Amino acid sequence: MNTKIKNILLLRSADLKSTLKALELLRIKFPGSAVHVLAQKNASEFISENAKFAKIIRFPYRDFNMAVPDSALSSVTAMDIALSLYKNDGGGYDEVDAFLVSRIKAGAYGNINGSFEISYSKLSPGRRKKISDKGMSLLYGGDTKAIARSSSFSRKFASAKSFVVFSGDSEIIVDEGGGFRMAPGSICRFGYVAPDWKGIRDDGKAVARIQKGATFEINGSCNFFNGVRINLFPGAKFLIGDGSYIAFNSRIFSEREIIIGRNCAISWDVEMMDTDFHRVSLADENIRRDGIHIGDNAWIGAGVRLIKGVRLGNNVIVAASSVVTKSFPDNSIIAGNPAQAVGMKKENLRI
Repeated sequence: MNTKIKNILLLRSADLKSTLKALELLRIKFPGSAVHVLAQKNASEFISENAKFAKIIRFPYRDFNMAVPDSALSSVTAMDIALSLYKNDGGGYDEVDAFLVSRIKAGAYGNINGSFEISYSKLSPGRRKKISDKGMSLLYGGDTKAIARSSSFSRKFASAKSFVVFSGDSEIIVDEGGGFRMAPGSICRFGYVAPDWKGIRDDGKAVARIQKGATFEINGSCNFFNGVRINLFPGAKFLIGDGSYIAFNSRIFSEREIIIGRNCAISWDVEMMDTDFHRVSLADENIRRDGIHIGDNAWIGAGVRLIKGVRLGNNVIVAASSVVTKSFPDNSIIAGNPAQAVGMKKENLRI
């Protein structure tokens, strides 16, 4: 045993099952050392219950990246070793590593890879700067103009200690009379492309338009990937909860309200519309509109269509390409066109 290694920090930068396995590995490999884990709010309780030996440090944001202010981690003490957790050999983890070496004080830095092999070493100041600079470039999609646009928009619309990060030429258009609100202490990434998707999902900037009387509300840190399109018509309301993301080329069009809960995964090419946009027949007195509500910890698969009036409970899973035309309760697993219940989920969280 190396008695000099007293404190080890692991980033919860992969799924929960991998996190538990990595923590147990560290407990075995470094007996007598204190094992700390920096974990998001939605994962902290689960880890605490299932890895009681680990010391939980609550992370107030969704992702580990260079937008996180230094002040958010001012209470974290220096570590002997700080480690990222990979789901693979490290591909796509450049931003996580940049966060690690720039925001965490440690004697050595490294990772646990997808094969659960531990590697770490001391890094020179020059090497740490190179890793940090790459992370900063990736944060804004390599577009230096996006830095200024992000700062300008955040100063005008974001709450205290909150920040909107535009990647590339993505933008949020707020018409006169439109409203954009963001919970304090949040980071929203708009137009995000993960490094392991570069070259595949680069086309099409993310755009949101908030028309007169409409409101766009962000209740915590969340991500909108490249190609997302959101149009909030006059008087409409859109709300998304902490820890959620909307993936590539998904579309949200609202004339009433669309509400997405906390820690939801909205996959690519999903479409949500809470309106018919026009009368269906001459007998219709009005255009039919009804809001869409999605509970916490939901997983909406690729290519899903959600129609007006749908209410999905907490922990719902919707299979890819489903067309959802009616509501389903908590823990439902649904699939098909039109979607029907095919099972029930046991865990009350999104893994």
